[in-house]
Amino acid sequence: METQKTFPISSSLSVAPGSRTICIRPKTILSIQLAAIFILLILNLLGIYLSLFTEVAFAKTHRLVDFNQEANIPTFYSSLVMVLCSLLLFVITALTKKAGTGYWCWLWLGMIFLFLSFDEAAAIHEIFIGITKRTFNLSGYFNYAWVVPYGLGVVVLAGLYIPFLRSLPRHTLLLFLVSGVVFVAGAIGLEMIGGNAHESQGAAGLYAVIYTLEELLEMLGMALFLYALLDYLSENFDFNVRVGK
Repeated sequence: METQKTFPISSSLSVAPGSRTICIRPKTILSIQLAAIFILLILNLLGIYLSLFTEVAFAKTHRLVDFNQEANIPTFYSSLVMVLCSLLLFVITALTKKAGTGYWCWLWLGMIFLFLSFDEAAAIHEIFIGITKRTFNLSGYFNYAWVVPYGLGVVVLAGLYIPFLRSLPRHTLLLFLVSGVVFVAGAIGLEMIGGNAHESQGAAGLYAVIYTLEELLEMLGMALFLYALLDYLSENFDFNVRVGK
């Protein structure tokens, strides 16, 4: 049988001319994400420096790249990666269902990440700050009180998904766990530390360092999770992106 040749389009894509099939390389996609995160990090740090120590014009537009602001470039990037993760989870759901195996855990994960993408873009979690703070009289490490309902949600979800995680290939399980720990450490762990710092010391100095590390961990966790999903697809399914007829 003749082996079908593929022709590279770029470092991350190649195409087989007969079937018009695009092959995506997970490691290259991860490298692209890491490069994007590095660029965003440098711009954020530059903006912080200029805002705190200079009066140059860039300081006024720092919010466009500031990790602590909503509706800007870093927020758009994070939301986009979450949407891509959601789409890949739905693809895995469809392929798993077609294979005749359990697919509901994949489907719910896809729904969760779709919600997280909307949350990242629209800051839905901030709605819970005032309500939770007033109800439980919270401050300090719970200054950003949304971490309470979301943190409980993470604990419940982790407990419910233990059987699912155990069913995964060891390599995929490790990637899922590492990406999840990195993301939660930033999104909830450093958010709590940052909330306490903001309440006690204000919005400058130490707080800027904390929220930078927080968003950096979130981005790295999502980048690793997207890689894990692409890797799982490539290892467990004959999956390709078809173009045209």
